Amino acid sequence: MKPEQSILFISKTSRDIYGLISENRFKNYSTGSIGELTDDQVKKNLVIPVPLNVLVNKHPLLLDLIDSLGLTSCKPEEL
Repeated sequence: MKPEQSILFISKTSRDIYGLISENRFKNYSTGSIGELTDDQVKKNLVIPVPLNVLVNKHPLLLDLIDSLGLTSCKPEEL
């Protein structure tokens, strides 16, 4: 059985990686905190990184790595 797929988001300001846990509950994989966000907060502050979601859905252990190391993302121009 395939593990449940998670939708990941990235904060527009902090570049922290968030995962959708349930309807309005999100986990910040960069800090480990869990909280609720309204639809307006999500639209204003988060974006869906399609390549990251595809990669994590193909290789679920990457999410464990992100979570355990508290990784954030960077903009391509920062590389």
